[in-house]
Amino acid sequence: MPATAQDVTGITRTDQLPWDLRRHRKNMIAGANVPTRDLRGLADAGDSLAAFNFAKEIEAMGDPALLPDALHYYSIAVHHGRDFALPRLLRLLKITGKDLSPGRLANVRLAIERAARRGDARAARALSRMLTAGTPFGPDPVAAREWLQTVAAAGDGAAALDLALLWMRPAPGLPADTAKARAALELAAASDNLSARATAENLLRQLPAPNPEDPSQ
Repeated sequence: MPATAQDVTGITRTDQLPWDLRRHRKNMIAGANVPTRDLRGLADAGDSLAAFNFAKEIEAMGDPALLPDALHYYSIAVHHGRDFALPRLLRLLKITGKDLSPGRLANVRLAIERAARRGDARAARALSRMLTAGTPFGPDPVAAREWLQTVAAAGDGAAALDLALLWMRPAPGLPADTAKARAALELAAASDNLSARATAENLLRQLPAPNPEDPSQ
């Protein structure tokens, strides 16, 4: 049975592998060709680089029916720190998300969340977009804002701007909040992202002056 992101701890050294897989990992690290069967064996043993490479091989087969399998192995790679696999994961999730089993969808979400907790702004912004849109994970406007807040507070201007725009409009069970929108815009305006800074400064000028008697401002 293939590994999942949760049930493997991740391989960081060749001596963590069974003897029959060690040679294949050494060959992979050296850039030598590794047969697909052995690459899958490494991936299922928890080798995140092998999971990434195996996912690429699955994609290269050109069979749309296999894309959920490629997504699965990209999620293992991302879960264990191969954040360069994240763009491929997000692209395939957009294509295949509606067709995934609940278990696989949960594994993919876990991998993206783990990348976001490591500070990957791409992961946090992607989670926010998906949780705002309600697909494929279902709607969660509170979590959508929380993920953006995490990376916005760390200085990501684009995330701060996204957060401000979310707070400017109500969501189900969550009213608009001018004060929180202003705080997010101030983060964006103080960031190194020139585009986010310019947009934030323009929006700040358009906001009404704060009213100390109105907690929403």
